[in-house]
Amino acid sequence: MGALAATAPTKTAADAELHALCSSSGGESATTKKLCALYGVLSGKPAKRRPPPQTTMVSAAQTPGDGATDQDDANRFNEQTKYRPPAKDAQDPCAKRLFFRSDPLADYHYLVDLSPSPQGASVAFTDDERAATKSLTVNGRASYVLTGDACPRTDDPHSLYTSGYAFALFTSANGNWSEPRKATERSALKFGADAEAEFANVGPIDIGYLSASPFFQSDFRGTARVYGGTFAAEPQVGALNLGVVRHSFDVLDFWWQVRPQATFAQVDTVGLTNYRTGFHPFLGAIVRANFNFFPSTGGQWPSWLADRLAFVATASLFSDVGQRAHYDYYTAQLQYKLPGYDPASVTTISLEYDRGTDIETLSPLNQYLVKLSYAY
Repeated sequence: MGALAATAPTKTAADAELHALCSSSGGESATTKKLCALYGVLSGKPAKRRPPPQTTMVSAAQTPGDGATDQDDANRFNEQTKYRPPAKDAQDPCAKRLFFRSDPLADYHYLVDLSPSPQGASVAFTDDERAATKSLTVNGRASYVLTGDACPRTDDPHSLYTSGYAFALFTSANGNWSEPRKATERSALKFGADAEAEFANVGPIDIGYLSASPFFQSDFRGTARVYGGTFAAEPQVGALNLGVVRHSFDVLDFWWQVRPQATFAQVDTVGLTNYRTGFHPFLGAIVRANFNFFPSTGGQWPSWLADRLAFVATASLFSDVGQRAHYDYYTAQLQYKLPGYDPASVTTISLEYDRGTDIETLSPLNQYLVKLSYAY
């Protein structure tokens, strides 16, 4: 879900060859310029214009006079890299299908999933035998990509083109359930689909995402009836660390995300929410700042510290235009990544503070949480 670059990407032989090809002086044919420009986009490095031709172009895998042509370079680029950015682990970032995350902002990388610290789903269950009560708190989202192309090819990396698309089904759960039922119980259970398209070279934006997500929403008791759709956009600008994971300092990597969003909901039955019946247009944006401490690219940190400690701050700012009401929701989370054997999954334990109103239930919250989260 493509991204420009990840923290500490794994260099492949093809990547090293392309780096040598695009960094050396040599022929500057149209094909070679296109390949090197696209390599610059995918690797997160600005393409550099080379000097006028002086000698025959030579790559890392060629010797002078071996008869290689620009078409050979193009074929090698197509077959060895498939226009894929370097992955941070052995998993093919363009082939991921199943996702477990906390919210849509953590899910926008359907196309190339390269976030080192994705926000995971969490579940908490309490059985109080003395009070004879049970409670369940859920915050998460499961998605499965049915079809899409994460790494399509293009003939001109300098102009606007569709660099990926995906269609996925999702279900999300947010809220609490209690037995016996409490008057304060609020929850949202959603089922829907995500249609996402990725565009490259959108003016000053390196990569831009557009998504449309029709949904049906109920609650954990099955009483609410809400129908609607969400439309969102998410940019990537490498020079600003916007939507792109880049190495910033020896002790810190920083990147941030912005998601302008419009949700249109028709509420037929309020159920276990604080909605009113009728039509609700929610307009606003979600902003998230990610701080990854002690990155492995910054120094020789011990294994229990390198790439494990992170701080994530999120602001969700929306207005119900029809009701002329404003709903702000803020979250601050200090998390520690637990050791794991599967590079595709991340398990974290975190201390979290939430304050504001969640637009999925319109429930006011002011709480501290200790959470165990899982992301895949």
